[in-house]
Amino acid sequence: MTKETVLSHLQGHPWAEHLIVLATVGSTNQYLKELAAAGAPHGTVVIADHQSAGRGRLGRSFLSPKGQGLYLSVLLRQKPDLRLTPMAAVAVRRAILQETGLAPQIKWINDLVCGGKKLCGILTELCGDAIIVGIGINCSGIAHEAATSLEVLGAAFDRSRLAAQVIDQLSQMSPAQMQEYKTHCLTIGQDVQLHQNGTMRLAHVDDMDEEGALLVTLEDGTKERIFSGEVSVRGMYGYV
Repeated sequence: MTKETVLSHLQGHPWAEHLIVLATVGSTNQYLKELAAAGAPHGTVVIADHQSAGRGRLGRSFLSPKGQGLYLSVLLRQKPDLRLTPMAAVAVRRAILQETGLAPQIKWINDLVCGGKKLCGILTELCGDAIIVGIGINCSGIAHEAATSLEVLGAAFDRSRLAAQVIDQLSQMSPAQMQEYKTHCLTIGQDVQLHQNGTMRLAHVDDMDEEGALLVTLEDGTKERIFSGEVSVRGMYGYV
């Protein structure tokens, strides 16, 4: 995957002129933060063939072996919006479906899963007056109890074309996609563990509101609105 091969599938796209493709980087999100601070424009995209310090939510590391994934971050110059991560999940799901025919489900709030295993993670971060959305898709070489890849799932794909699909779908994100997120969110209707501020509580997910927050019922019958923390679905890779 090179800049030229990705650009060959992005002809005429408004973000094409701001595309950067690197052989290796610590983290595409961190690299793009530095570009954002230097004034990089809306729609700047950084793709790396390898990350030495890939990151996920809650400070977790994201394994990013050379040539085995799509590691991509985009810079958005817009107002902060709690719905951005869900909208990005819908965008990436559409891109994967379009490129491979696979139809991943979404585990609230930022994972795409197939067969109960993680296929993709999303990390959204504020950076001054900009927002960085990072995408990590397992393309090949991963198969264990918690994660899977496009290759393991038997999908035919081209990483450059998939990258272009992701970029195109991210450029079309809209709050109107929240219903699509809700439709494919496997967390709704599940018994879950809520991990917040070092505590764990059991709850049932009743629904999701228009901003992407979960509406849950706790064991004692109390209703709450959950918009942060980790939500682990019972039976999915041993509660992730």
